[in-house]
Amino acid sequence: MRVVRANVNTIIVDRTNTDLNAIITSIGSEVSTLYIYEAVSLSAHLTIPSTCSVVIDGNGSINLITWILIINGTFRAHPIQRIFLYTTGYVLFGVTGAAPEISPCWFGMIGDNDSSRASANYTAFNQALTSAYITQIGTGAGVDLYKISPKIKIPTGIYYINDTVVMNRYGITIEGYGAAFRYTKTSGACLDYGSIFDTNLMGLTIILHTDAATVYGIKMVGRRNNFRDVAILGNTAAMTLNVGIRIEGSSGTSGVMNKFENVYANCGTSISILNTVGAGPSASPNYFSKIVDASYEGVILRGASCNKFEDLNSQTTKAGGYSVQLLKNGADLSNGNDIGYSRMVKNISIESGCLYNRIFKQDVTTMGPVVLPQSPDNYFESLDTDYPVNSAKIATFASGDTSPSVRGKKVCKTANVAPTTITTFDDSVEGQSLRVIFTDAITTIDFTGTNLKGNAGVDWTPNAGDMMICVYDGTNWYCNPVDCTA
Repeated sequence: MRVVRANVNTIIVDRTNTDLNAIITSIGSEVSTLYIYEAVSLSAHLTIPSTCSVVIDGNGSINLITWILIINGTFRAHPIQRIFLYTTGYVLFGVTGAAPEISPCWFGMIGDNDSSRASANYTAFNQALTSAYITQIGTGAGVDLYKISPKIKIPTGIYYINDTVVMNRYGITIEGYGAAFRYTKTSGACLDYGSIFDTNLMGLTIILHTDAATVYGIKMVGRRNNFRDVAILGNTAAMTLNVGIRIEGSSGTSGVMNKFENVYANCGTSISILNTVGAGPSASPNYFSKIVDASYEGVILRGASCNKFEDLNSQTTKAGGYSVQLLKNGADLSNGNDIGYSRMVKNISIESGCLYNRIFKQDVTTMGPVVLPQSPDNYFESLDTDYPVNSAKIATFASGDTSPSVRGKKVCKTANVAPTTITTFDDSVEGQSLRVIFTDAITTIDFTGTNLKGNAGVDWTPNAGDMMICVYDGTNWYCNPVDCTA
C-alpha cells in the first residue's frame, strides 16, 4: 500500500494493513493518492472522499464482502483486471468524474468465449451498470433529461450472457467496439431497455441463440436512445421468429425518437416497430440510417407512423418475403413513413389503408422486386426498378355497385350478375391510373353527363374480356375503352 500526500513529500508504505476502512480513516481529508497493490477489504460501509484518488495496480483488489463502497475521488485501474470482489455488497461511483470509464471486467466479467461464465458475466455486467453515477439534469413531463458521467466500456472479447440485461439506468453510455455478447437464453431479450431514455450504445455485437423460439437482440419502449455501430447476429433460417431490434409504443411518448445508425442485422426479422395499444402516434418517430439487413425477414412496421429510413441495404432471404412491410395493427395504421436512398432485393408492401408513406430514390431491381402501394395516397418518386408499380392483387368490384371505390387500387375487374351502369369511381386520387377488366357483358359505362370521359361521349357496354384504361386528373376520369374480343 502506498499513499502519496499532495502537500508533503512523504510516501507512506504499509503492507500489513489490509483494512481499507482504517487506511481511509488514517488519510482523512488530505489531498492524496492511494495506490493499492495488494488485496484489501472492507470492514463496514465506506465512502472514499473526493480528496483521495485511488489507483489499483499489480495484484490489487478490494473485497466488499457485504458492504457498500462509494468512491468520490478519481479512480484508475487496468480495464481487464478483476478489482471488486463481493458477496452482496456493491460499488457506487458517487460523483461525476470519479471514473471516466467503468470496465465490467473490474466486477468479474471475462470475455474468453467460455459458456460456463455466462451467469458470472451477467452478474458482473449488472454490477457495472449499478455502479455508475447518475444525475437528473432536467425535470418536467416529457423533458426529463438524465446523464451518467462515466461510460461503461467493454474490453474486446466474446462474453457469454445467460439472461436478459435490463438496462434500467437512464443516460447510460455503453461502448463495446471489439466486444460481443453471446446470449444463451432461448426467450426474452439480450438487452431490454424498457422505458428508459437518453442512453447510448456503440460498437457492440449481439449474438442470439440459434435454437431460440422468440428472442430479441434489443427490445425497448423508451425514447431518445441512440444506437451506433451495432451488429445483431444469428442463424436466419432457424430464427424466423426472432427480431434484431423491436420497438414497442403504447402512447405518444413511448417508443419514439430513437436513433439507429450503422446497424447490421442478420437474424429472423431485422427491425420490428409495433404500436401496441389503440390508434395514435405511438412507436414514432424513430430514425434509421445506414442499416444493412441480411435477415430472413426485413423491416416490419405495424401501426407505426412517421419513422424514417435512409440508406437501408436490404438483403432479406425469405422466398416471397418483403424488404419492408408497412402494416396495420388493428385500428392502428402505418402512416407517414419515409423510406429513401435505399437498395432493396425484395418487395415493399404497404397494406391497404396505410397512407401518406413516401418511398423515394430506391434501387429495387435485384431479384425481381415489385413495389406494392396498396393506396394511391402513398408517394413514390425516383424508383430505379425494371418492374411495374402495382397492387398485389386484382380487386373485384361488388356486383351491382354503380360507383365502386378505387382507393388503393390499380387493376380491377367487374363481376356483375345483373345489368349495372357505372357512373363514377369513388375515393379517387389525382394522378391515379386504373385498368378495368370486364368479366361480364352486362356492365355499362356511363359516358354521358358523368365525370367519366371517353368513347366520344357515348355509353359503352363492353363484352366479357374487354378492358378500359383510365387516368384521373382530380376532376374527371379520362377513359380509353379497349376492344379485346373483336
